[in-house]
Amino acid sequence: MTANREIRNISIDNRLFEDKDVLEDYLIIALNNALEKANEINEAEMAAAAKGGIPDIPGLDMLM
Repeated sequence: MTANREIRNISIDNRLFEDKDVLEDYLIIALNNALEKANEINEAEMAAAAKGGIPDIPGLDMLM
């Protein structure tokens, strides 16, 4: 899964087809882990972008 929350590939071991419930559980775990990692990357990128803060633009304080 990419940081844009796009799944690009899934590889399933043939042995997992024997038990549908186990396969579903593994998929849920894997997808949730991928979403968590994507969220962590997103938060880190947003924090880096916000680190500089809002620039001092004359008149901006009147809008807030």
